[in-house]
Amino acid sequence: LAIEVKWGRQLDPSVLRAARWLQGQLGTRLILSVVLYGGDEVIALQPQLVAVPYDVFFCGGHMAGILGPGGKATKALLEERAKDREREEG
Repeated sequence: LAIEVKWGRQLDPSVLRAARWLQGQLGTRLILSVVLYGGDEVIALQPQLVAVPYDVFFCGGHMAGILGPGGKATKALLEERAKDREREEG
């Protein structure tokens, strides 16, 4: 899990550049990248890159059941990554 923190309310292209670089370095070991920012919306930027407002991340917000530790999206990503690793190893 990678977490990047941005101060502003808007996201700039550097977020995608940094995420692509990190994905290239870690490959399938990178399960999910989260960008915390001062905005109001949860935004799926790429399949494994999501921008999450501070209040949602720290207080649960309206997305807690999806992105939280036991959330549906988190479980699905973890299962997908486990299958990818098994294919690569086996």
